[in-house]
Amino acid sequence: TPIYCLKLIPKQDTGAPTGREPRVLLWADGSRWTVTKVQALTGNTVNATVEFTYQQVQGFWMPARVSCSIPKETLGARASGSVKVAFSNLRVNTGLTDQFFEKKEAGRRGARHGGHH
Repeated sequence: TPIYCLKLIPKQDTGAPTGREPRVLLWADGSRWTVTKVQALTGNTVNATVEFTYQQVQGFWMPARVSCSIPKETLGARASGSVKVAFSNLRVNTGLTDQFFEKKEAGRRGARHGGHH
């Protein structure tokens, strides 16, 4: 299975000192085109890592678990952190029409809410 690693960098200069530029590394499974891992970095310091596992639901690859870990260097020397989310009972295409996903024009949506944008 090919795994691709994409390096995402800010479109504009952040003003960060050389060697401390922010970036995101994203790994994707090339056979399923699903994201398997994401790391947020500043220079060579990993600020957060998110890992994904998938399950097949009705022929589609859907998330099964997402785990995020944040090292103590990011949160301060006293603690590290982690979050784990598990997905269950997923269903695909059950009762939502395609119209639900259509993009609404900003002007029309604003008009319904008293004209505020």
